[in-house]
Amino acid sequence: MKIKHLPYLVFIAIFILSCGREKFEDDSTITGNNFTAETIIGKLTVEGKPIADAEIKFSGKDSVVTFSDNNGFFQIKNVTAGDHLIEIKKEFDDGKMIITKELVSVTKGSKDIGVINFTEPPTLNNIEPADITELGIPLNWTQSQNDFFNEYRLIRSNNNEVTLESGSIIFVTGIKSITTYSDKFYTSGTRYYYRVASIENFSTISYSNIISVVIE
Repeated sequence: MKIKHLPYLVFIAIFILSCGREKFEDDSTITGNNFTAETIIGKLTVEGKPIADAEIKFSGKDSVVTFSDNNGFFQIKNVTAGDHLIEIKKEFDDGKMIITKELVSVTKGSKDIGVINFTEPPTLNNIEPADITELGIPLNWTQSQNDFFNEYRLIRSNNNEVTLESGSIIFVTGIKSITTYSDKFYTSGTRYYYRVASIENFSTISYSNIISVVIE
């Protein structure tokens, strides 16, 4: 009798052990131990139009750099489970630039972060010498169309490296409709470079084009 049922008992024991092993491996996946996702995919657009050649940096121990294709798609392979920060940077031909950061949580399998759509960065209008008066250098730009607008920061520099890190912030406003400022603090014979940065959703910086003017 015992011999007759022995194969069934062995089968049940193997089944129980295999279930336990499968559960352990699943738990290991969830906690990120020895697990890599196949790929992370996404798409970048501006006003619905694809962004090509944007730089995507995936930070952390799996730090990699990739670029979006002509249709705005990008992918990052072999990423370990956990929270990762994606940094996206795109410099456009007209001098405008978008920089943003996105937190991505990776668990099991592939991760599609969907479409990241940006609004058009503001345009800083050119200045003619005749526009400059004793009231200052009149600067004006197009209004942000972003629903998550935070503030404008107007930047001035003595060279064409005009970013929040490299230039001087001469004006800040959190009112979207205020798109003008007169720079009264200048020195004759000096060339100044200007750019406006629109801060959006506390994580995206939309830089305008750069303009320059020489004060006679």
